[in-house]
Amino acid sequence: MADYYTILGVPKTASDDEIKKAFRKLAKIYHPDKNPTNPNAKQFFQTILKAYHVLSNSNSRRRYDLSHSQPNTTHQQKQQYHRRRTGKDKEVTEQEFKRREYYRNHYQAKQKTAPLPHTQRYSDYKYVLFATPIAVGLLMLIVSVLNPTPQPPVIKQGPKVVITRLSLDSIDTTQTK
Repeated sequence: MADYYTILGVPKTASDDEIKKAFRKLAKIYHPDKNPTNPNAKQFFQTILKAYHVLSNSNSRRRYDLSHSQPNTTHQQKQQYHRRRTGKDKEVTEQEFKRREYYRNHYQAKQKTAPLPHTQRYSDYKYVLFATPIAVGLLMLIVSVLNPTPQPPVIKQGPKVVITRLSLDSIDTTQTK
């Protein structure tokens, strides 16, 4: 991995404004639109852009500086860093290791033998879901056999009133007041 400070040409103590100026200067020179004939221009511009994004954000710059200040950390140094950061000792005693191993094996064995609870519930309900439509159908069949066919209801009819259209011939237009 290349050093982002050397890519942008700034010192490690550079401010945000200096990083921004260096990025803009390099972006004008190495932008792929300015160098259409150079096949490596796009790739180099992407590395410049990545370096700028990492160094312009204060959190990512701090992480970058920490990871590159100690490139070859040993296992002991990582443990010391973990202890300082969390306040916990990462090392485990042999007794604690055996206890964890016992419980891990216990829970694995228990999971293998215990049936899944949702499978049991499904098997109970599938019979209910299967039998309900059959029971409803049988009930409808029994009700239809026991009841005689119903007679259509009798509608009482009253006197018929016929409404006819008035014709213009029936109106006497000769009478005037």
